[in-house]
Amino acid sequence: MQAAQDSQKAFEGKVEGLVDRLMTRLMPAQKKGLQCAIACFDAHKDHKDVGRCTQGCQTSFDDLGKHVDRELKGLQGSIQGCVQVVQTRIRPKMEELQRSPNPALQSALEAELGQGVCRCFKEAEPTLSEIEERIAGRISSAM
Repeated sequence: MQAAQDSQKAFEGKVEGLVDRLMTRLMPAQKKGLQCAIACFDAHKDHKDVGRCTQGCQTSFDDLGKHVDRELKGLQGSIQGCVQVVQTRIRPKMEELQRSPNPALQSALEAELGQGVCRCFKEAEPTLSEIEERIAGRISSAM
């Protein structure tokens, strides 16, 4: 089970790196939105007009943020689905173990679960670069 925890921790580190790179790539879009919002104060005198203008400035940045969120939630859902499949596959064996305890079987099932979870993270890893490419494309087209 330690291997599964290590795989999860390593994967989380890679996701954090991805998020950091994406946030850095989003900075020019965020800056552009803020500059636009500042210009709204020069272009309009009425607070309602300024509000509408500044809201319009943030639309593309908000859309990018929602896209990033959807991508990461999709990744999370994919991993969770994989882990559920692994758990479902060994559930009958676990139930048997509860009826008649067997330390050797318990160790084998824990190892099988750990290996399955590791495989889920390993299979998800290549999608990180795909997610980054899709988001980078989105950011480029928004600029």
